[in-house]
Amino acid sequence: AFVDWFIKTSRFRVVDQERKADAVWKGSVNSLTTSALSYQTSNLAAEERMTVVLDLRFVERESGKVIWADRAFTAYQDYKITDVMNTDGARKNAQTKLSVDGAERAYRAMLSGF
Repeated sequence: AFVDWFIKTSRFRVVDQERKADAVWKGSVNSLTTSALSYQTSNLAAEERMTVVLDLRFVERESGKVIWADRAFTAYQDYKITDVMNTDGARKNAQTKLSVDGAERAYRAMLSGF
């Protein structure tokens, strides 16, 4: 999802090899958790929150100078559990939305520094 933001905007040009780049987007997942927000009468979760904490950096390739960084970028997505037999499906959909929305927020946060 992060690469999509670089591709769909014309501010940066994406290259196929790191050695051709002026700057490199680097990141890693610090944590990915889910927690219950509300419960059904049967004590099963009715709604959950998925939270991701990322270490994100935009770095000049040759010098290694950090252009922008957020070492604890946090995003979350709330979602309903409508079928207790298919919680994985609800979580997967939430994870997809979280990645798209989180990537947009991170990209815009990075650009706000320019």
